[in-house]
Amino acid sequence: MGIRNLNEGRVLKTIEKNDSISRADICKVIGLTPPAVSD
Repeated sequence: MGIRNLNEGRVLKTIEKNDSISRADICKVIGLTPPAVSD
């Protein structure tokens, strides 16, 4: 499993837990950069 897949899973879990969360907030919660969250 690659880093991209791990990050994707983390983003999806964060969205599931927080219904209406912005990309900026996802970055803060997970600690990823905006480009990593947008891809």
